[in-house]
Amino acid sequence: MISKKFILKTNSRGFIGPIGDDLPSLIPIIFGLTMFFAVLTFSFTSFDVKNQLMNFHLEVFGLSTSFKASSYIAGTSNFEKSCLNFAGKEFNSVIGLTEIKLDPAAAPVFLNDLRNPNPPYYKDSLGAELSCKFKTASPTQNSDLKIPDSFSTQFYAIYFYPVAFEENGLVKPMYLVVVAWK
Repeated sequence: MISKKFILKTNSRGFIGPIGDDLPSLIPIIFGLTMFFAVLTFSFTSFDVKNQLMNFHLEVFGLSTSFKASSYIAGTSNFEKSCLNFAGKEFNSVIGLTEIKLDPAAAPVFLNDLRNPNPPYYKDSLGAELSCKFKTASPTQNSDLKIPDSFSTQFYAIYFYPVAFEENGLVKPMYLVVVAWK
């Protein structure tokens, strides 16, 4: 005859508990959920960065097109008044005028490398450089601000617009150069 102890002993072998029996099937489920939420988080982060970049470009583009308006800048006072649109924004900006050389062989050097735009800005008849430089969230100009040699940040925008600049009754063809970065 078989004893009750032996029967109880054989029936309880391998039973770990209510979760223990399902542990081998829980591991792939937990791994799958972890991967799902990691990919979901990465997607939302990537979307948010792209959205911020798009909003940055839209803001700079809107300001620069309102700056050039009709592509005609009537004197240095009009240029300086238009510069104030860039004051107090959440990015660094340098706006300036450069001469257009009418000789095609004498194309401006800075147009060849758009990731390093340090153009020679036009100087008016008094010798003042026609450029505006604003640091992040600053309401006043900062003449010490320099365009970086190369942009290590992904938030930068460079726009060139052909404009006509009037000085002392003469209208000169120029490029309006707008460089902004965070």
